[in-house]
Amino acid sequence: MTIRSWPECPGGDEAAFRVTTAFHRILLKAVGKTGARLVLVDMGPNLGAINRSALIAADRVVIPLTPDLFSLQGLKNLGPTLREWRKGWKKRLE
Repeated sequence: MTIRSWPECPGGDEAAFRVTTAFHRILLKAVGKTGARLVLVDMGPNLGAINRSALIAADRVVIPLTPDLFSLQGLKNLGPTLREWRKGWKKRLE
């Protein structure tokens, strides 16, 4: 996953979309093979490109009930950042 993929999506770069949607496609494939109705993805507490790809693939986000101190710091940024990513993703899909 490259950092360049996200900003290249609005220009219609097909390769950038493939990279950005990698988690979405992997999860759909796994659901198709297993028939799972729920998929949990455990991620580290950061807002990097890999986590962005996983989070935009998600329908819901669950936050641990007993997070460590590092995770608590990350939560301060998660809400606003996730809202921006979702808005940005909708624009990219257009």
